Amino acid sequence: MVTQELHENKFVLDRFRRVIRNQRLAHAYLFIGPEGIGKGQTALAVAKLINCEKQERPTSQSYCGVCSACRRIDSGNFPDVTVIGVGQDSSIRISQVREIITRMQLRAYEAAVKIFIIEKIEDLSLEGSHALLKTLEEPSKDSLFILTTDVLEKNLSTIRSRCHAVYFFAQDRESLMQSLQASSHLQPDVCHFLVTYAQGYPGRAQRFSQQGLLERRNAYVDGLILKRNDSAVLKKVVADRGQTKEALDILLSWFRDVLLLKAGAQRHDLMHRDRFTDLERTARRYTHRQTEDIINEVVRNARLLDANLNIKIAMQILMEKIWQK
Repeated sequence: MVTQELHENKFVLDRFRRVIRNQRLAHAYLFIGPEGIGKGQTALAVAKLINCEKQERPTSQSYCGVCSACRRIDSGNFPDVTVIGVGQDSSIRISQVREIITRMQLRAYEAAVKIFIIEKIEDLSLEGSHALLKTLEEPSKDSLFILTTDVLEKNLSTIRSRCHAVYFFAQDRESLMQSLQASSHLQPDVCHFLVTYAQGYPGRAQRFSQQGLLERRNAYVDGLILKRNDSAVLKKVVADRGQTKEALDILLSWFRDVLLLKAGAQRHDLMHRDRFTDLERTARRYTHRQTEDIINEVVRNARLLDANLNIKIAMQILMEKIWQK
């Protein structure tokens, strides 16, 4: 339950609580925001708000999370809540949209409203988009559509115009850090790094926590900054494009912290404050000008990588700047 709540946008849920309480629920909503910000989990939370068995609808204030309806929605076994996501071929098939159309025409099994959640609608084929548009133009009275998109501009304007737009923004980092600490049991400073690196997006922070970003960050810092000429770490980094990009992002954030530290910033102002002693060591190694040169070289490498160029030589030049002292 804690993990799910980490992904839910409480401001959006407050809006839906008021709408449900006033019985003014529209037939279609479009959740808009970057990947990892919690659109999908918030859509499921709305479904639970509507169907929770322990609330006296339509004056629901929250959902319990433990009743049969809430648990079945979480597990994907509630008959009146349908979730369609991107498949292995990175697209939403027309057959999935047709299945929704068929279900929409049927009576609800046990709920007052049939809820259809379609994630990443920008990945719909043109045929699928037109089929969905027709459905939105002629919705059944007992149906609710919640669509999500990472990029609003990639969707048909006709679909966008038939939905109520709900924008998702980065959450307050302090509250997100507390939620992540409760779900992961990591130290506060470690959670601060993960949340800051995730830019306040709960899905990213959770993913970073679960997929070993902290361990990789430590390997990059230890092998590329603190140890001189650790060619084994460098060789591993340049062998994989994804690791190269991640390592450059970590290096950039680390030396930005160093620059802030040299400018008089306090410990709580830094992203990598869980390794404050190592940041101080790094700050003593370089002048202000040398730190800026390293940052510029990291940015140059990142641009070369974005241009799909071979950056092995450029990375070696960067390492020489880092290991100059």
